[in-house]
Amino acid sequence: MNPIVMEKLLNLVAKRLEVIGCHKERKVKLVTFLLRGSTEDWWTLCVAITEGVEFVTWRYFQREFQKKFYPHLFVDEKRREFLRLVQGDETVAQYGKKFMELARYAITFIMNEEDKCMHFEDGLRTSIRALVTTCAGSLDFSKLVEAAIRIEKCLVEEDEEKMVEGEESSPLLDRRQEKEDNKEAEKWTMFFFRQGSHWFGDKRPRFPECGSRHMGVYRREIICFKCR
Repeated sequence: MNPIVMEKLLNLVAKRLEVIGCHKERKVKLVTFLLRGSTEDWWTLCVAITEGVEFVTWRYFQREFQKKFYPHLFVDEKRREFLRLVQGDETVAQYGKKFMELARYAITFIMNEEDKCMHFEDGLRTSIRALVTTCAGSLDFSKLVEAAIRIEKCLVEEDEEKMVEGEESSPLLDRRQEKEDNKEAEKWTMFFFRQGSHWFGDKRPRFPECGSRHMGVYRREIICFKCR
């Protein structure tokens, strides 16, 4: 059976028994009455070992239930998962939810509010952690989470504003670049035009009518366009 499912089941039953005001002496009988299949067989063996259900306490039932359905290997893995937990690409809210889900398996590492805050801060992204320490101002876990969420929201809005500003300025930069390119092309065109008579002078024919050297003839007569 899934250890997490069994754990949630036990917690749910315990809460309902608390709501109806069930005394501890009756909790075991009511809960074990609901057991079926292999779970019922397991409990029958536990009762036989203790020589009678009347001697079994609710605390004993909880302890044996945990040993059976979420053993040490499962708890140890969850504890290691908690110690490795970081925010990564998740939001602060998602990270906080996972943090609380795993924290119950690592009680020895977060014995007080200060330890809990320290572990939570260490797992935050650097950009958020650098600001949240100053803003939180106290060793209150709920306030720390709230401050981290606010900072994350501000950072996201800031990134969105920069993106919008970049999109708005891009067409303007393109137009400026195009204008500069046109000026550069015009400058080099004028340069080549002015230097043309020097580079091509010896190769172009001289027209006796005008005495100038240039390309182009008019029909079959060797007459330049200026001489017409």
